[in-house]
Amino acid sequence: MGLHLARTGVLSPAAQYLDQRRVHLNLFQRDDSCCFAGKLSSQRIAAGIRRAGHQLAAEKREARKAKFIERMYETLYKILPDAESRSIKLGCENREALEELPFESDCSLFFREFSSPAVTYWHDTGHAQIKENLGFIRHAMHLESLAHRLAGFHIHDTQFPGRDHCAPGTGSVDFAALKHVVKPSHIKVFEFSPSLTVEELKKGVAHVKRIWGA
Repeated sequence: MGLHLARTGVLSPAAQYLDQRRVHLNLFQRDDSCCFAGKLSSQRIAAGIRRAGHQLAAEKREARKAKFIERMYETLYKILPDAESRSIKLGCENREALEELPFESDCSLFFREFSSPAVTYWHDTGHAQIKENLGFIRHAMHLESLAHRLAGFHIHDTQFPGRDHCAPGTGSVDFAALKHVVKPSHIKVFEFSPSLTVEELKKGVAHVKRIWGA
């Protein structure tokens, strides 16, 4: 969960050691962290549920994920009361790596477990496209399945097979296929590589606005 750090995976609610999970929990519960989130007009935090283990292949993830799921749930249940009391929405983001949790096939059970309106889905277009390019999901179908919990987007494109954070319109994301799920109330955050030029950024934003609307 990225509250103070640029890289969201540094602290994980599913970390192996209890002390690491406590640091994650304490950072969230610090007054300045929650107050910062509360001051945002959106009152949402994108919580990237990070790695289940180092460099686990997809076929090993299912066999080894149970203990990491348990730790993740334990941490989120501790965070949830604070989020609810402060009207903060936790956006659980789809991840790009095959060994990260929750995997797309886990999302249905995850959102049944966390039925609170404070727990929402945060859709990263680039991450989902990587999974589609590798043959694991259908991007549009996955987004549709979680539309009822959707809070917002990280918007970027992916050049086949896995180079993401590209300008929309330069990769394989079919933004038109996602349009029917997008609502004006959804938060939309463009997440671009710092290597892109200003002109590339402007063209990418214009591409999405042309398809999705302003």
